[in-house]
Amino acid sequence: MTCQPNISAIILAAGLSRRMGEHKPLMDLGGQTVLERMVSLYRRAGVIDIRVVTGHRAQAIRAALSSYPVTVVHNPCYQSGMFS
Repeated sequence: MTCQPNISAIILAAGLSRRMGEHKPLMDLGGQTVLERMVSLYRRAGVIDIRVVTGHRAQAIRAALSSYPVTVVHNPCYQSGMFS
């Protein structure tokens, strides 16, 4: 796949996942976390600039992404909801 230098992906992973019962970004999906799978899919599509917004469980998400070339951005107001 060719690189897409003008396309960025923003993955929202800051929420509390209250309705799900467990933290969605870190759930297992075929041997990877949902978040790792999303990053891998964007990379395979040629997207180089991938940004992940954290909030709830930010350290765990950062750790899960430690081997991926992504930019992690923290939303300190994540408890205010998705429009924060």
